[in-house]
Amino acid sequence: MPDDLKLFYQWKNGQQQDSYEAFVNNSMFESLHNALEGNKELTRMIGYDFKIENWWNAHWIPIFSNGGGSYICYDLKGVFTKETGQIIEFWHDYDDRQVISPDLSSFIASLLWYYKTTPKKQFDEFFNIKDQLPVSQSFTVNQLLKK
Repeated sequence: MPDDLKLFYQWKNGQQQDSYEAFVNNSMFESLHNALEGNKELTRMIGYDFKIENWWNAHWIPIFSNGGGSYICYDLKGVFTKETGQIIEFWHDYDDRQVISPDLSSFIASLLWYYKTTPKKQFDEFFNIKDQLPVSQSFTVNQLLKK
């Protein structure tokens, strides 16, 4: 497991099982156990339920889930861009697999920026991660989790 993902799970091992509050984009933060089990389950479906190449990829770890079969995933291989650690969206009903962040640090920084700069009454269940991080910002996962 990559160091940044390890550190993220050392910070918090997902949300509590009885919490249904969205962490990001109508999705909850999965425990490491659930993320790895989700990867196994979805990977077993390749070639059977998933016949289109990269409908699901064995190198994706579903770290956030909306409870309806769609995920925000950590890409261990860099399937589309060759950039390992990128964050992608997996929508079970759509074949579009967008890279929404180049890495976990940028993803977390985007979330922090959104919650810091958006009045609470304007929080939305879904927002574009790519639009949230000022270009000049650069952080490590360790720096972000200490904030």
